[in-house]
Amino acid sequence: MLWLLGVAGLGSTNTALVALMLTAMPLAGLSAWFAAGALTRHRGLRFWAAMFWGAAPALQVALGDGRLGALIAHILLPLFVLALLRAVGSGEPGTGTGGRSDIQPAPAPRVPGTGGVPSWAAAAAAGLLLAVLTASAPLLFVLACTAVLLLSVRLRRRARTLWWSLLPSAALLLPPAVSVLGRPRALAADPGVPLGFDAAALWQQLLGFPVAFEVTGPLPALDFLPAGPWPLVLAVTVGAPVLALSAASLFAGRRAALARLAWILSVLALLLSWASAYLATGATAGALVTPFPGPLVSAAVFLQLCAALLAGDAMLARRKRPGRAGAGSSGTAGSSAAAGGRTTRPAAVLLGVLLALGPAASLALWSFPLATAGPGSITAGVNGTGFLVAPAAERTLPATAADRGGSGERTRTLLLRTDANDDVTAALMRNGGTTLDSMSAVYAARTVTGPVNAEELADDDDADADLRRAVAVITAGTGVDPRGELARLGVGFVVLQQSDTSAELLAGKIDSVPGLTPVGQTGSGWLWRVAGQLDGQGTEGLSEQTGRVRIVAADGTVESVVPSGRTGVRTSIPAGEEGRLLVLAERSDPGWRASLNGSPCRRRRTAGPRPSSCRPGRRAGNGLHHRLGTMAGHAAGPGHRADGAAGPANAQPRRRRPAARPAGTAPHGAGGSGAGSG
Repeated sequence: MLWLLGVAGLGSTNTALVALMLTAMPLAGLSAWFAAGALTRHRGLRFWAAMFWGAAPALQVALGDGRLGALIAHILLPLFVLALLRAVGSGEPGTGTGGRSDIQPAPAPRVPGTGGVPSWAAAAAAGLLLAVLTASAPLLFVLACTAVLLLSVRLRRRARTLWWSLLPSAALLLPPAVSVLGRPRALAADPGVPLGFDAAALWQQLLGFPVAFEVTGPLPALDFLPAGPWPLVLAVTVGAPVLALSAASLFAGRRAALARLAWILSVLALLLSWASAYLATGATAGALVTPFPGPLVSAAVFLQLCAALLAGDAMLARRKRPGRAGAGSSGTAGSSAAAGGRTTRPAAVLLGVLLALGPAASLALWSFPLATAGPGSITAGVNGTGFLVAPAAERTLPATAADRGGSGERTRTLLLRTDANDDVTAALMRNGGTTLDSMSAVYAARTVTGPVNAEELADDDDADADLRRAVAVITAGTGVDPRGELARLGVGFVVLQQSDTSAELLAGKIDSVPGLTPVGQTGSGWLWRVAGQLDGQGTEGLSEQTGRVRIVAADGTVESVVPSGRTGVRTSIPAGEEGRLLVLAERSDPGWRASLNGSPCRRRRTAGPRPSSCRPGRRAGNGLHHRLGTMAGHAAGPGHRADGAAGPANAQPRRRRPAARPAGTAPHGAGGSGAGSG
């Protein structure tokens, strides 16, 4: 998905993301305009559908929280529904009347996608769109499978094209499904950083609001109103007209069957959203996170919008239907038609005002605070969220730390932050810092254990314990040397980002920590280098030198740092004494594979928090070349040691995973980790 955005941004994914955030509302409205064309030819109804979908609360929450998956799902859902309708031949044929139903249309030729003629091209488009939707919100695949099943039962041969549309998404889900057989909850996780939220009640989701809001209270920018249930009034104004019109579609004549199907799928989407609230798929600091209900709420609301368009189309068709009286009674028929037009015109105008009031009020009350306040001062409104998206610093890590992280050493940086309560959070980063494409929802789910609706955070492993100890020692400033833990984690630099008073006090403590040499204040914060012990000549020894892959002698000293790639290692190592170890500063996992001289290394469980390692044996004698790599990219770290043959070694990475991260914090992708301490 990010790769496609990068292509759209001419190689710059960041530019594409900014453009997507700025144009999300008009893009959503445009997709709804096209989808509405398959249900009605009235331009007024299509314009209303576009306005409603572009100002939907689910889209506002996705924009405010920066939820890229929910944002893309909201934009593409109308196009997917359009492709489904065309695939089974249920699209509205073109009439050539310009949207006026008072003109009798000429008979349209039978073309694929309309008049009950299935379209294989539309089914292929539906498959590609569903693949993107599945990557954005995996639970939508469950709803899509249900829709295909119901359409197959109802339409039989006309729906045979739809089964092929499920194949791209099934192929997309198969690799992660195989890798998480022990924890299938990871398949339902949202992409990106896990964010906490308060899910709305079902009746609020039925009105289109995925996040809970207070029924009583003031509205944004309308504090002068007296106390009352104003949020509830606004929510009803936004969602009730669509809900009422969609309910009327159940009696909309020849297309009532399609409206009933839309209602069934809408209810199923809400039930799936309700059930997902009992499945934890990730964790933030001290709290479990369930799948975000926004995409499912968007699906439910758009299905109601489709039914409402059917009802509106039927009402307008009845209002403009010409009289069928004979020539002898033409005068009477004309008088009746005129009277009926005068009677229905005020009702139509009132209905149009009510339908337009909801999108206009929702858009105004969401955009006005953005225009009058900064991002940090915007509080949650009736849509249940503030605005968390804010400009980011040009550089997360100082240039020195980023360059070392991108070199062959692959040195990590321990990034510290303080909050308003003087609590400290930490994250391990490499290269320029954590990026969105390095995050894994499957990896984030590893911190959650236990059965459904009884989940809990997993206990810290040795890698987490090392990180917590290092953070506690550094922030306490008690004179304890943290270089042992930092070396096992591959940390070569420490950065403190903030520049407020609490951060200055913490920086003073860190200056007194043994083994940390102050470099100075940079544009990304205060920087310290992890220094080695000084020998008799006053130079740093190699024994504390750190990196992703090291050669450790039998006495525990570091002989050299092995150049490493992003995931694997391929290099030459000179021969040495018996008992040396090739040590990986990664979390221990059975997925790591290594071979020496073409022979696989044997792992051996050892006591104590030791990094994943490989020890040369005696079979190859005095071999001069060693090549080490990973065959399965599971993050490895303290806890395993492997024995093998000396000589050349080779391995290839299959899959990349993030490194050590204590439970209860946001994930930081491959080479990154997070910790928290107070």
